[in-house]
Amino acid sequence: LLRGVLGGITIFLIYTTIINLGVSKGTMIFFSYPVFATIFGAIFLKEPLKVLNIVALGIAMCGLFLLVANFENGMEIFSTIGWYEILGVCTAIASGFTIMVIRKLHQTDGAWEIFFSQCLIGGLIMLVPTFFTEVKLSGNDWWILLLIGVFATTGQLMMTAGYRYLTIKIASLLSMTEIIFNYSAGVFFYKEPVTKFSLVGSVLIVG
Repeated sequence: LLRGVLGGITIFLIYTTIINLGVSKGTMIFFSYPVFATIFGAIFLKEPLKVLNIVALGIAMCGLFLLVANFENGMEIFSTIGWYEILGVCTAIASGFTIMVIRKLHQTDGAWEIFFSQCLIGGLIMLVPTFFTEVKLSGNDWWILLLIGVFATTGQLMMTAGYRYLTIKIASLLSMTEIIFNYSAGVFFYKEPVTKFSLVGSVLIVG
């Protein structure tokens, strides 16, 4: 139940963030979730953290700060962090907690059961904002939505299965290779702007 509720809310917030911040920045903020997942794994599942892991987490947090802060107004940093940047960080934290829940569930349940809870409960949650959104879809739009559903389902199911065999810090970090493709798509296909601070922050998060 918790996995389904968290998953449904998180997915809605992910798309809200990406739509308002762009693919490159929105995705990069969200994919700081391994930082929070690793911390939750250490707290609740007692997964060990080495000194080098802690240093890496700190570097990633610095990168996240550079990504969400707007340095155009000098040192008035905190007053220029937008609501969608804050929403993106909260989404990453919620997603990190969700990953910890998935890892915990694998002690008693399989990937299919865990993913089914995501589809069933998360789908019901997503129905609420869907009813309040007016969108006109053409024939091609339906095919695109179908492809999104197929690829997203395949990826989610394989990711869920992976947490049975790997620790949170390893599995979640491996999934971060998605950032490179998303970030590149945002810059090259949608011509999204990249500042020197956001670029450095993104490199620190991925690194």
